[in-house]
Amino acid sequence: MKMPHVRLRRPSPAIVIACIALAVVLAPASYATVSQLLPKDSVGTLQLKDDAVTSKKIRNFSLRRWDFKQSDFPRVPTEELLGDIKLRQASTTVPAGPVAGNGQYITRAVEVRCQPGERAISGGTSWVKDANEEELVTVYSMPLFENGKPVGWRARGGSDENKDHVFTVHVLCV
Repeated sequence: MKMPHVRLRRPSPAIVIACIALAVVLAPASYATVSQLLPKDSVGTLQLKDDAVTSKKIRNFSLRRWDFKQSDFPRVPTEELLGDIKLRQASTTVPAGPVAGNGQYITRAVEVRCQPGERAISGGTSWVKDANEEELVTVYSMPLFENGKPVGWRARGGSDENKDHVFTVHVLCV
């Protein structure tokens, strides 16, 4: 569907002069109104009553972290929320392919589980050696579920190199 081309015309000189005149006429009145209401630096911390500034009176996203003291933010005790975090990992060797760089990746999957009673909170993968020029990929990396509960991590790594590489799967368990 083609959109109709709207051509914007230049404003006439009369409109430009009228807008400038309106701004000149209204500027002193608006300045006088504001300056009569509150003289400069007339309201400060001492003049504000307790609970005078509420959330409704503050523009959204106008406050930044440096507007607060460090003690205004509660400390979150991660040890109490999560418990002991354990790193579990498993590795496999992805064998060399017949020809390097031919686009025919050889892949291997690895799965690592948390101990009974633990749950997985995060996971990922790594290669023992990962130089920029090597063709090493993580095909997928995802949590492993049993009965709707995350119990481990599963991933598949692929190599298009003519030498073996070690692929490792990591999971954080609590």
